[in-house]
Amino acid sequence: MAILSVKAEIGIAAPPEAVWRVMTDPLRESAWMRAVERAEFLGEPGYRAGARMRRSGRFMGKRMVWESEIAACEPPRRLVFRHVSGPLRGESRWEIDPAPGGSAVRLVTEGPLPRGLGILRPLAAAAARLALRADLKRLQSLVARGA
Repeated sequence: MAILSVKAEIGIAAPPEAVWRVMTDPLRESAWMRAVERAEFLGEPGYRAGARMRRSGRFMGKRMVWESEIAACEPPRRLVFRHVSGPLRGESRWEIDPAPGGSAVRLVTEGPLPRGLGILRPLAAAAARLALRADLKRLQSLVARGA
């Protein structure tokens, strides 16, 4: 099975706590994550290990619903989601490190490509990297506006 591993990073002129506040507001996920139209907690809301979330949206024109479990939560530095239901499998990491002038923010996603699509891995990786970079630019803009 072909595994896709993609990372994108950006500098944001704000401390990690300010970036964390925007990133961890489920009502604002759709403002910076293009593929997400809605994000909600299943059960008691709150970012903590073991909490589950459902997201719905579109990716490459296809409507999707997926569930994730928070595998690790280290405010304001790191959040790890394990995708457990729906078309997405694997893991996504949001990482925020202090950096000169603010924060270095990384999005990392790793998981299997659907069966038979391994030959398309370079194309899928390039498309995913572009999508993550665009998400980070939208996040940068939101944080800069103090949203």
